Amino acid sequence: MNANLKRIFTFLIFILIIGMSYTSVTSKIINEKIQTAASITDDDIDWWPMFHHDLNHSGYSTSTGPETNNVLWAYQADDRIIQSSPAVVDNKVYFGDGSKNFYCIDSDTGEEIWKTPIPHGIGTSSPAVENEKVYFGAFNGNAGIYCLNVTTGEIIWRYQTPGEHIVHASPAVYEGKVFIGAPNPEPGRMYCLDADTGEEIWISQNIDSPGSVAVYNDRVYFGSKDFNVYCLNADNGTVIWKYKTTGQYTPYIHVTIYDDKIYAGGKDGLYCLDINNGDLIWKYPTDKLIYTTPCTANGLVYFAAHDGYVYCLDAFSGEKIWDFDDMKYWDIISSPAYADGKIYIGPALWDAKLYCLDADSGEKIWDFTTVSNIDSSPAIADGKLYIGLYSGEFLCFGGESDNKPPCTPKEIFGPTSCKLNVEYTYNTSTYDPDGDQLYYLWNDVDGGTDWIGPYNSNETVEFKITFYEYGVHSISVIVRDSNHARSDWTELEVRVPRDKTIISSFLSRLFERYPLLERFLTLFIN
Repeated sequence: MNANLKRIFTFLIFILIIGMSYTSVTSKIINEKIQTAASITDDDIDWWPMFHHDLNHSGYSTSTGPETNNVLWAYQADDRIIQSSPAVVDNKVYFGDGSKNFYCIDSDTGEEIWKTPIPHGIGTSSPAVENEKVYFGAFNGNAGIYCLNVTTGEIIWRYQTPGEHIVHASPAVYEGKVFIGAPNPEPGRMYCLDADTGEEIWISQNIDSPGSVAVYNDRVYFGSKDFNVYCLNADNGTVIWKYKTTGQYTPYIHVTIYDDKIYAGGKDGLYCLDINNGDLIWKYPTDKLIYTTPCTANGLVYFAAHDGYVYCLDAFSGEKIWDFDDMKYWDIISSPAYADGKIYIGPALWDAKLYCLDADSGEKIWDFTTVSNIDSSPAIADGKLYIGLYSGEFLCFGGESDNKPPCTPKEIFGPTSCKLNVEYTYNTSTYDPDGDQLYYLWNDVDGGTDWIGPYNSNETVEFKITFYEYGVHSISVIVRDSNHARSDWTELEVRVPRDKTIISSFLSRLFERYPLLERFLTLFIN
């Protein structure tokens, strides 16, 4: 063998060794190679610029995730936060509320930078940030697609979709184009707009309410309301393939791209499809609809179903690794997010909890009691977790603190048997280990109160209620301190029985009018 051949042979062996080493770690770094819509910044932080983090909808961040349920700050929006999930870029958080405004908040302090009135609010569409612009869909009435300046909040352009339907889907920005689905004109279209001007580039043929878009290799992928998964050409909108999952005309299905596979939730399970042709690779069955967007990391796929279970599967075989059932029987709309070996997720329940789970075992690391539904999905960036609540409260978790939560009130004092249309007074009190001032939130059949306070530790707090319906009612209270640490809920069961004198008077009048009825009932009882 001459010298040249030896050098070529040695070089090939070197390439082979490098290739084998690369293959052995591919499953651990594949999420770090995902396409991202974020502008590159000098500090090289892995920001969260769009729904579920990136164009693949991986839900994966290379950032560290909060180790505890410590709340760094809280911001109260002017209206409920439905399913609009936050985007976080360059130390700013972007999100919308259900009927009034779109917000830009300082991600470190929670201070409002700007808010822009949006006539019909932002319901389920989550923002995407790219090239100093933020994009999202509007909620009600004459809905449209908006582009705002990230510095000032000024509207750069607005694209009016036909009709008056909600723009449910979240946008994706790719190579100067905005891709977003809308249910109008009926049954729906996928729109491709110029990111700078909002001008139409193409509009797809009829697709029943297309969902949020994932993008890969000049193709756009999404689910629809009729449970089809679509693959379209990003240049012209032509359909390359579609796959029909089980189900029809119920809430949308959502897709994630990972390792040349599409993961999509159906009415009866999670589907794994070949990204090139849409062929089914495997299916994991569930008893209920999967509304969440799957999350992928390190060869695993995470998702939740409407049976209240969180699942972890092997992304390549579909084999179940673990499930988490503390949310059993609850609807889960919020999509899981992954960071630093942890999964974050919460259910759509009034007195819900945000959960942090160990991504490898499914064991609970911490939880945090909220005071309303968690419909929005979490975003993770720069070591902090951000999430909006149905109550309009927007929370940022991170860091560590020696602050201790207030003690859970031992009891609610007040009558447990009440009459209709009479005002009753209930009270409670609790102790804060750090001596912080306290805020109370009461919950009852009429919805209860917002946070009221501040009160001193051990100060008695009153709550007045009038019952307007017979039956068994529940009054509950939760307490937070000035640093947002919270107690658990305390409940009191109250009965409002029917007035026996009213029933007796009614029967007397009835028997007076129909005496034979009284004789018949007397004989029947005897």
